[in-house]
Formats: sequence, C-alpha cells, structure tokens
Amino acid sequence: MVDSDDGSGFVLEGHFDDVVNLLCAIRSRNDGFRQIHLFTGFQHVAIVLHRMADGIYDPPAWPEGSNYVPLTFHVVRRSNGTGGLDPVRLVRALDDGNVAFANSGISFCWVGPIDYIDSDEFYFNIDTLAEIDALRMTNVVPDTINVYFTQNLAYELGPLCGISSFTFSAVQGIVMANDCTATSNDHATFAHELGHYFDLFHTHETMFGDECPDCVSQPCSCSVAGDLLCDTPADPQLGRHNVDGNCNYFGNERDPCSNSAYQPDPSNYMSYAPPSCPNRLTAQQNFRMQATLLRLRPELIAPNCPGGNAWNLDGKLTAQDGAQDDFFGRVALSGNQALIGAPADDDRGTDSGSAYVFQRISNVWTERAKLTAPDGAQNDLFGAFVALSGNMALVGAIFDDDRGADSGSAYVFRDLNALRNPFGPGDLNCDGAFNGGDIDPFFLALGDPPTYAAQFPNCDPLLGDMNADGRLDGGDIDPFFACLGGNCP
Repeated sequence: MVDSDDGSGFVLEGHFDDVVNLLCAIRSRNDGFRQIHLFTGFQHVAIVLHRMADGIYDPPAWPEGSNYVPLTFHVVRRSNGTGGLDPVRLVRALDDGNVAFANSGISFCWVGPIDYIDSDEFYFNIDTLAEIDALRMTNVVPDTINVYFTQNLAYELGPLCGISSFTFSAVQGIVMANDCTATSNDHATFAHELGHYFDLFHTHETMFGDECPDCVSQPCSCSVAGDLLCDTPADPQLGRHNVDGNCNYFGNERDPCSNSAYQPDPSNYMSYAPPSCPNRLTAQQNFRMQATLLRLRPELIAPNCPGGNAWNLDGKLTAQDGAQDDFFGRVALSGNQALIGAPADDDRGTDSGSAYVFQRISNVWTERAKLTAPDGAQNDLFGAFVALSGNMALVGAIFDDDRGADSGSAYVFRDLNALRNPFGPGDLNCDGAFNGGDIDPFFLALGDPPTYAAQFPNCDPLLGDMNADGRLDGGDIDPFFACLGGNCP
C-alpha cells in the first residue's frame, strides 16, 4: 500500500510490487474505467477472497483485555549522524496509533532502543519502490512491527507520506515521511498505515470492484466490493478537493452503478480525507484487525508491553526481620522510595511498631533502612500511618502516651543518606553529567526497562522522572528536553 500527499490530501494509491503494475492501474483510473489490478494485484485479490471464503477474516473470539503489539522504531539520519526525527515525535506517533486503535483491543508499545540508520542514501534519495524495500529490509527486528522514519520518501510517481505492508506483501514494514509523522495537524497518517498492516483497505478501494452506495447485491455490494466491509460507506476517494476545512464532504461524485450520490465518512482513518479529519475506525474494521492479528500475525502478540500501558508486577516487598503478626503493609510511595509501616513489630516492646524504607534501583526493590521511635514503647503502634515525600518520612504512633494515654504522636525523619542517589536528574547513563549522551539511555529506560537495567546496572531509571510525579512515562519527555536545553522545570 502506498499513500501520497501532494498538498491536496492523499491522492495516489496502489497495491503493487513493481512499477509496471502500478502504471497500468493508474492509467485505467485516468481513462475513466473501473480500476483493474493485474499480475501481482490479481494474485492479492485471490488471496484475500480465499481468506474471506475460509472465514479467516471473520470476527474472532477475542481474549479479555488488550493484546499488545511491539513496535521497533528505526530513525534514518544523515551519514554524519545528524538529522532524523525528534524522539518526542516518536512518542507522539505511538500515542496516535493507540488513540486510533483504542476500541480494537490492540495496544502498541515501543520496545528496544531507537535504531539509528546513518545513511545519506536513505535520508535524501529514496524515490523508488526498490529503495523503499531496501530500507525495510535493514536491521529488521523479528516479532515486532518495524517502522522506519526518513526525511525524503517518494516512489516512481511522486512523493509519499507513508507506505505499509499487508500480510500478503513480499516485504514487510512501514516507512513514514518525517513531515507526515505526528505533526500538529496530522495525527492520522501513522494510524492509517498501521491499519493497512492489519489488512484494512482504503474506504475508496476498487481492487475488488466498485462499491456503490445503494447496491445490496453482487457485484457491487459492500461485502464483495470496495473495502469488503459494510459499516464503512462507499467512498469516491476523498481529499481536499471534496472535503472542506470542517471535514464536511461537499463533492458531487456519482457512483458508476446507478449514478447515486455518495455519502462517505471523512472521519474514517482509512479514507484519504485531509489528515486533520480522521478520528475513528468502525466495528467491522476493528474485527478485521483482530482477526488479522490472531490468525495471520500471531507472532506479534506480546504478553505485555514493556514501557507501555500494561501493569506489570514490579516487586513484592517483605521485611527482612518480619515476624508473625507484625502487620507489615501500611504503605507510602515517593518516586523510587517506599515507606512501609509494621505497627505491631516488637523491637521496642510488644506492638511498639516500626517502619521500613525500600529503594528501587535498577528495577530491584531493596530494603535500605528500618525506622523506630527513639522513645518507642509497648502498644504505641508506630507505623500505623506513614507518609513519604522525597527524603522526608512521617510516621504516626497513634497510641503513644506523651500527652496522656493513647494521645498519639508523629515522627519526622529527614535526609536518609543511604537513600540519596549520587546522580542528578536526567543523568540516565550515570556518568556524572546531564548532556546529549543521556538521550538514548532516557528512551531506553522509557521503552525497555529490562534492557536499560542490564546496560546501566548502577543507575535508577527514575532519574528520568523530570516532572517529579514519581514515575517515568511520556510526560517526562518534554521536561527532559527542556532541561537539556537549560530550561529545567
């Protein structure tokens, strides 16, 4: 699948493996005839129709929750290592894909570090399908969707915004033009290409025949023509020539079956409407993608999404000297530190209580200190309530007797030196300095925590918590780069 943008929206498309087939189809369209795909295009039609007859695209039994699909991001730069898509845009592209697929049960995550491909040829000179395929065969990571981002993307007939693969395509992978990736007015193109990767066709597809608005029987009905789905209206091919700035269709095109007016949907991601318009996929499109994932691309299914939106067990904490009836488990969390009360611990008398401090370093939670009240006594229940903020810990002893029987008190602990990290915020490679050398480690910690822990065993990924909300996530990207530029929050 090929998508192009000449300034008037998506206008040029073909599903071919060589230029001869592509030219043949374009000429058929320009001559006013129904678009006919020959050679490999015909083979693709046969594959899809056989799959439909065999029920492969029927709605599947979908597991509860989401199936996670990992993405590998390849960024093409100049040979000298300059240029390339800003990593912030990669995160935004990932968000665009997940927003579009929100109702499909498919969630995408970014795994592994960015693969930088330093090549002037791939950066400046991609203008044929053969060159596109050469890029898509570079540094392929198996069992992921390999997505390549480059500055110049074109083929024999003009510039492209993106090109994707169907399950039956000879070469797999998605290539995106930087200018069409997660821009202020284009959050649709990347999602559009992901849809193709799961065998969604354009809403104006004619490879299987023309779908007509009022046709309910063969050969032009929605189930055997167009995009082969019946909850996507027939589409004459949208663009800025027939969709206005408010995303309303104003065209006067008529279908070739009965001269009926079209009523297309400019909000569908698989249309060629201007990229600011699409914001939805239909139920049948979601079913088609689910079937494609489970039956045709099962190797992409991951049990969870490292660094994504899956909740994973990060650790189970117990006290090293824990004993029966200590009631360990009154908790507070601040960044990479946890304070856990055990109000019935007996260190200073029966049920005098204590609190434990844990720190998370390189994905491992370790007990670092045990706190008790210096004047603790029997039945004080020190640790019944706990709070933690940075290097300040607050522990309640609700039955302390300083002001009378069971009057209660609270103890403040400051600056627990054993817990202080010697490296500053943003210093993700722990070399003692926050600079450009921390960018790749930052995104590695964000997208693949186990690999980050293996490569930087003495570093804490929460050094990347630049907005100080106690976690490392996409909200830290802008503050990270702002601070790198000297404007720390």
